[in-house]
Amino acid sequence: MRDGVPLPATTADAVLSQLAHRVFGPVRRDRVQSMLDYHGLAGHPAAPIPRVAARHCVHPATIGNWVGVLRAAGSRLPLSEDLIAQISRRSTDGEDHRGRTRIATTLGLPPPGPPVRRGAAHRCRRRMVVADRPSFAAGRAAWPPTAPVAAAERTSDQGIRSRDTSQTEP
Repeated sequence: MRDGVPLPATTADAVLSQLAHRVFGPVRRDRVQSMLDYHGLAGHPAAPIPRVAARHCVHPATIGNWVGVLRAAGSRLPLSEDLIAQISRRSTDGEDHRGRTRIATTLGLPPPGPPVRRGAAHRCRRRMVVADRPSFAAGRAAWPPTAPVAAAERTSDQGIRSRDTSQTEP
């Protein structure tokens, strides 16, 4: 239930920054800075929690606890339709997807979709065509071998050799 006091910001970054300042207050600026860093709003992309914790000289569990406090407040925050649409849209190639996902989760919204990789389907199709060829490596037969071929390979000198026990040395 979104029954909190709305924030005057119009972008997701500004809403999260104002929310962090509202939750942790002016006294705990280190917590505000670490939360902005966790969400990718401190000048570099969002990083894994241990890396964020190391930058701010705290334990990773501490970052997790602060994120929980911020998420509790963010889930009650009323958001405009435009802001929800901006946060929920699919990420593009140049955006920090991890940061956008963390912002959406903190504000109690579903995470945005990952960026669409152009050309990925084409590469997969090409690989499937190569793998479906009867002989995709030079000098190799198609796999699996037919029964006569498999039997011939087993009886060749490279396969299983019979052991001659009649001539044993004393």
